Amino acid sequence: MPTLLIASLALAAAASAGAQTRQSTLPVIASVAGQDGEVLVLPLSDSGVDGTVASGDVAFEFSTEQGVYAVSALYDGRRYATHVDADGPPVRVAFDRASRRFRTVSSMLRVQFDDDGELNEAVRHLGAVASKSYPHLGFALVRLSRTADPLAAMQRLNGRPGIANVRLLFQDPARLPRHAKPRQRIPASTQSSPGRPADKFDAKADLIVIYDGIRPDTANAATSHISVLNWGAVATRPTTLAWTLLRQGPGATYELVISSAEVVPRLAPKTSYSASIPLSLAELTPGTTYVASATVARQTEEREGWEYNNSDYAGFTLDAAGLMQRTCAESGRGGVPGHFDPLFAEQWHLRNTGQAAYAAVGGIAGEDLGLGTILGDGPSGAGVRVAVADTGLETCHPDLALAVEQDASFNFNVGTGDSALNPAAAGDPFNHHPVGDHGTSVAGLIAAAANNGIGGRGVAPGVLLRGYNMLGALDYDLGVFVDALGGSRYAPDSSDVDIFNLSFGSLGYPANISADEERLFAYGVRRLRHGRGAVYVKAAGNGFNACGALHRPLNDSIGCVSANADGTNNLPYVIVVGGLDANGNSASYSSAGANLWISAPAGEYGIDSPAMLTTDQMGVHAGYPVLWLDGVASDTVANPHGDYTSGFNGTSSAAPNVSGVTALLLEANPELTWRQVKHILASTARQVDAASGQVTGEFGSASRVVQDGWITNAAGYRFHNWYGFGAVDASAALIAATRVRTPATLGRFRSTGWFASADAPVDIPDNDGNGISSGLTVAGLPQLANVEAVVVEVDLAHPFPNDIGIELISPSGTPSILNPVFNEALALDTEGALLRWRLLSNAFYGEAPHGDWHLAVFDGAENDIGALNGWRLRVYYGEHTAVTRH
Repeated sequence: MPTLLIASLALAAAASAGAQTRQSTLPVIASVAGQDGEVLVLPLSDSGVDGTVASGDVAFEFSTEQGVYAVSALYDGRRYATHVDADGPPVRVAFDRASRRFRTVSSMLRVQFDDDGELNEAVRHLGAVASKSYPHLGFALVRLSRTADPLAAMQRLNGRPGIANVRLLFQDPARLPRHAKPRQRIPASTQSSPGRPADKFDAKADLIVIYDGIRPDTANAATSHISVLNWGAVATRPTTLAWTLLRQGPGATYELVISSAEVVPRLAPKTSYSASIPLSLAELTPGTTYVASATVARQTEEREGWEYNNSDYAGFTLDAAGLMQRTCAESGRGGVPGHFDPLFAEQWHLRNTGQAAYAAVGGIAGEDLGLGTILGDGPSGAGVRVAVADTGLETCHPDLALAVEQDASFNFNVGTGDSALNPAAAGDPFNHHPVGDHGTSVAGLIAAAANNGIGGRGVAPGVLLRGYNMLGALDYDLGVFVDALGGSRYAPDSSDVDIFNLSFGSLGYPANISADEERLFAYGVRRLRHGRGAVYVKAAGNGFNACGALHRPLNDSIGCVSANADGTNNLPYVIVVGGLDANGNSASYSSAGANLWISAPAGEYGIDSPAMLTTDQMGVHAGYPVLWLDGVASDTVANPHGDYTSGFNGTSSAAPNVSGVTALLLEANPELTWRQVKHILASTARQVDAASGQVTGEFGSASRVVQDGWITNAAGYRFHNWYGFGAVDASAALIAATRVRTPATLGRFRSTGWFASADAPVDIPDNDGNGISSGLTVAGLPQLANVEAVVVEVDLAHPFPNDIGIELISPSGTPSILNPVFNEALALDTEGALLRWRLLSNAFYGEAPHGDWHLAVFDGAENDIGALNGWRLRVYYGEHTAVTRH
């Protein structure tokens, strides 16, 4: 009900017209060191610049009209653009030639320094807010005030004694919690779908609204920050962002309080517009909850029926004094130990009996986590520290409070707003938006208390739980990422975490993770847990049906956005998890990819078939039922206070189920290394959907396999791009964990340098399933080396890389499709630009790496011709001679 109500009240008002006249000045454009290379830094958005100016090989054009500050760059014959709300806080952007995109400069600088004293002196010199050193990672971060100019600060730091390599950092709308939304997936067949092949002329725009958050600027004032992105392949027309504020009334009623409109300019593909909307809290009613919505109407340039991403929601609750609630408020209720959990019977992922879990029909009995007797008398994860790095965590939720480790969580929004009048607690990662807290629901799947007479239970209710609200951080940047994922020893101390649950992903873009972020993960697996390595569990993504820019019939069988579209998923240090439905098949939204490791229950949508039943924000007027239909919300007997949801899903659900199982393994055997955890999960995984076969397609006059069914590699491991090594089997994994006696069973973890192909650039035939093949030889490794992961970096020059399919074949003859043809993440117009992209495969696990590897590349559509300029390969390996399959 509320979704439709809010949408109907999102009334668009006409925006004021007329250009704002500004004094033209000659802007100063600086070429400086950015996080990943040289960038061109532009004037602040309130600088009053209009006109055109050249900087080297780039010509910039500045204009302000109808409240929109626009900058375009003409580079190498192509035009790129970015847009900012001219009436909002000043913003500085930079143009990155390498990625050919604009990036928003953050308020943080990255520096290298000789000692802490020199760093502290530099901070005093700048008048910076704070600094933090990460000597184990090789850099320090300096946080400036929001009103400071990072470019000016950078210039002041350069040349100071003891300070070197000062770099700008950026804020990108990249890591987001994303729920799967209904899109019917056509079952895979042995042939491509019939009908006329779609081509680039069918490409669409894809508008996405992201409510970045509401910043409480003072006790009585706040600002909504909203991004509108065009993640499609063609430009949009100018449109309007409609913003509304609704007041919750009795029952499930809502009253419109405020509506406004912002002009959204024409957005080129893969560009965005940022809006800032001020709000006076003093004019609102104390003791009331408010819901805010931001919506743009679907354009004819978008796919019909694809407008469900055109809205996003946020909100807040005012306390009796009219201040925004920023800490978890005790509900005054709790569980009673020794009493049966009333919702456990509907938690099919724990014990699937075919129950419907408030949906129309149930699944297949036995298709669950395989916990068996563990639910009664097995380990509970006692003493294992699990961090949920997410949007937030209700630390006082009656089903989570006992699991929350004292003084271990962290709120990255401490200091936003007047802290004296509107405080946020450093140890309370509270998410004040009352429309569902992703992190609280993720945490419930891991750690909800067992047998306390309320709700359901988690997979590992004995863990020590903490929350880091990194996804809800209003000033998200590298510092937040490092602090939340094991790189920090104070404020917060994340260095003592055993398992990090990462239920987030990107929108899908062929970008590699930054060198600093990769260094963080490498440090975490080598140094945390006293050298045994932290375990990073990552959601694969919900992109199987996400053909927003370009849908071709073959996508119905092989998917739209591959799991490789998130750079974090292409690291060997993470366990990438796919989602299963209650029938034991791949969930309809679950992203496929060679980088998957394991799969776990995630559910569908909780309407026709079961989703996940887990903790929700407390109270009947908060949580996911505010926006979405939710069966358990109407069960006033088992859920009398509205503290639970039965509609949670996505690979965001699959990841915490694996995190919970991992906690059981670490309690049973605390000496397990991160690699042994991965090995146990892979070697005990249960094959599902055994009938899932190959998919082939016709390209020109040649037929080609575009999706493999289950393959068995030369080391005897079964693998499938939909499932990784299969479904997690907790009971089998626990038995295997108790049999591991020494941390040396997998040998030392090593990585090779890059082995590069010596082939000259090779043209890729247009629309030809035969494609091309290029080889290289891996040699010089220990005789007993066994593959643990393989990373390939491709160097492609192609005007529309969505046409390209990439496959790697090992010396043992095992095939692995690294990039499926028609990957939505590559629906990019890249005329003249190179694509250097790293892709990971787990399909070769356990094989010998020595010998000839071959990369096969083909073009699956007409009208664009490209080339493979080169490729190289890196092997991560151990020695598995003492290891047997479990």
